[in-house]
Amino acid sequence: MKRRAIGWLLSAGLVACIASCGDRLQGSGPLVVAPVALEAGHETPTVSEDENVGTPTEADLDQTTGSPRIVFIDADYNYEDLGGSQPYKEEGPAWELRAVRFPAISEDGRSVLVDETISSIFQQIPNLKIVRRRVLNDAPIEEISILDEGEFGDAKHEGLDAGTPEQAKRTFDKLKSVVRARIRDVNKRLRVEALRPLERCTTDDHDWLARMNNQEDPDPYEPEQIDCPGAKIAHHPKVPTFDVIFEGRTFTVGRADWAIPRPTADGQNDVPLRTSVFGAIDRERGLFVLNMQPTCLGGGDWCYLDSRWHTLPLRQPPQ
Repeated sequence: MKRRAIGWLLSAGLVACIASCGDRLQGSGPLVVAPVALEAGHETPTVSEDENVGTPTEADLDQTTGSPRIVFIDADYNYEDLGGSQPYKEEGPAWELRAVRFPAISEDGRSVLVDETISSIFQQIPNLKIVRRRVLNDAPIEEISILDEGEFGDAKHEGLDAGTPEQAKRTFDKLKSVVRARIRDVNKRLRVEALRPLERCTTDDHDWLARMNNQEDPDPYEPEQIDCPGAKIAHHPKVPTFDVIFEGRTFTVGRADWAIPRPTADGQNDVPLRTSVFGAIDRERGLFVLNMQPTCLGGGDWCYLDSRWHTLPLRQPPQ
């Protein structure tokens, strides 16, 4: 399994307050999304009609205006369709969960909210988790699960075991109601808190990945150029090092402690990695929030590594 960002692992709906409650989401109290069981006869949550979580508008998906929000893009579950690109019974419905206007920073600048998913080379399982991390040391403070991959898998197997399209659809309809209710609750709280979405940066690493997919064998340690509003950053992946141009200053920051260890398997040498950086900037506070995403260059299907979130100060870089 591989964890991706833009951007989530606890049991569905659970919020883990890992640090003090003073770092929780602001507003009328801590952000808590209660876990909901799917046993027969359990009353599923309702979703208010003004929460457009099933058919998002352009405004819902706008990455630049408004508060952060979660968007659920629905797809019917066609139990009989076994071909083409449509959802079919082995995979379940092709739901899509999007975290829009993430990452975002808290009003006091002490924490950032980021989105994480887990993906697999074997199958795409909808899942999403939001994590609040401290700016000071990247430590997680809260984790909010919108949909857990195990929860989706349980519904999939229950639907397959049901034996009829109608029963299978009812199983996913129950789960869909639960997910929509969670999104409704989370979005309401996100609107209350004074979060500010960060400005996204662009990277030329998409070109490197395209060359790798074309089997051109590019150098895994080739520098990556990142262009942010108000800043230019060069990432040297062999030992994580960043050449930064920001507010007229030029400096280099080495972060060997951010290096992702090369994976190994029995009877194999270390597998080389390409670590790509995708990020966003807070120009006011001088912060670059980045997600380091490793790609195995060999090793086979077993070679999957989690991505990692970090925050790089641009005004007072660590010595």
